[in-house]
Amino acid sequence: MKFAGVLIGLIVLAGVLIVWFRAYKSIKGDQALLSSGKGASKQKNNSLDEFIASYKRGEVTLDNNAKVAPSPAAAGAPAANSVLSPPIIPAASTVIAAAAVDAGPVKCESFLSGATKLAYLTAKTGLRDHHIFAHVQLAALSTGGSLAETLSHASVDLVICNAALAPVAAIDLIDGASGPAPAAKSEHLRTLGIRYLRLSVKSLPKPDEWHTLLYKM
Repeated sequence: MKFAGVLIGLIVLAGVLIVWFRAYKSIKGDQALLSSGKGASKQKNNSLDEFIASYKRGEVTLDNNAKVAPSPAAAGAPAANSVLSPPIIPAASTVIAAAAVDAGPVKCESFLSGATKLAYLTAKTGLRDHHIFAHVQLAALSTGGSLAETLSHASVDLVICNAALAPVAAIDLIDGASGPAPAAKSEHLRTLGIRYLRLSVKSLPKPDEWHTLLYKM
């Protein structure tokens, strides 16, 4: 009887150890998963911060799909090579093929670029409970009635909607040479109850400034 009792005790102890080991592995696996998720989020924020910093340093242009400008040394390389080797004259077939390509539309490499892309990314980061749309025609913001001729083809760079997809703000990006806001567009958006903002491409809001910008009195 004593031997049977000892045997049963060993079996129970082994079962307890197995349950404890499995629970320990499950807890460690969840901690590793949470750590990897935090790392991915941090990497995304760092990527956006690097893009904003490059834009402010002037390393991102506004018209070439947000590509970094080449260094002076790289820019001078083709000139040096042209001295050492004769110019290459393209074949007639190459010229004809290039003309054929230019004759038709070509898909954009990126739907947004330059300042519009930067404004979209910062707004999307700072307004996580909102929805942002780009290149929106004014006709899509209202129903019923007809727009004035001057507004029938007008658009805004960005439209920001709340969680219910109701438009709350319309954004146009401007440079220093832009004149006053179009009166007809501004009045139309005011009538719809949509805040109209014209933001300078040289001083775009940071992610944590967008909410205050949209809802300040």
